[in-house]
Amino acid sequence: MLELDKITFSIRNEEGVTQKILDHISLKAKKGEFIIVSGRNGAGKSTLLNVITGELTGYTGALKINQHSLKKTAPELRSRWISKVSQNPKEAVIDDFTIEENMAFAYLRGQKRGLHWFRSQQRRKIFQQKLGILEMNLENRLSDRAKMLSGGQKQALSLIMATLASPEVLLLDEHTSALDPKMAERIMEITEKIVRTEKITTLMISHNISHLHKYGDRILTLDQGKIVRDFSQKEKEALTRSDLKSFYE
Repeated sequence: MLELDKITFSIRNEEGVTQKILDHISLKAKKGEFIIVSGRNGAGKSTLLNVITGELTGYTGALKINQHSLKKTAPELRSRWISKVSQNPKEAVIDDFTIEENMAFAYLRGQKRGLHWFRSQQRRKIFQQKLGILEMNLENRLSDRAKMLSGGQKQALSLIMATLASPEVLLLDEHTSALDPKMAERIMEITEKIVRTEKITTLMISHNISHLHKYGDRILTLDQGKIVRDFSQKEKEALTRSDLKSFYE
């Protein structure tokens, strides 16, 4: 379970005035729960994810995974528990590495790495099995360099890499926003399959109205750093497209 208790994060602007970006955010997400985070630009959505990953520090409040305080957790262990996929696949995929080498890095996330981790028949089979989920034939292209892949293929690879080491929490920061509609829908179908099969607690930021309506168990709406609405599955299903659009206006 992911737990946030009164998480507050502030910055000091150019005038020296302290501004709250997150204001007493409290949230409990059960194992395997798929939560969509909505809200207009500047509401604090990406900041929330960056606090959870540890990219942003200096927050107040409690942040726990399975009752373990993340403030007291070593960075290596935190990186094993939490994975993130951003808008830009270049942040996760190294173009000059092969698909297999990229996956080897992800496979040993948070562990000591040696020269042996690049090549292993057992791991290669695992990589091929995971890539087979994509139905993009990448399982037969392990020796290809990542720079040969399209943007959609790279993002699909990023998603597989993020979930390869079975994290407790998966964070998706508008991970389909840079893709064309057809590929975005394909990535969402893959996301849904992985989240449900692996039972990974997931928070996904999205501005895609169709995705808000079709995916996820709950919708959180942020405004000025606060959670202003938390829609259950039943409430979410009753929302109209007009309701969903209003979250971003």
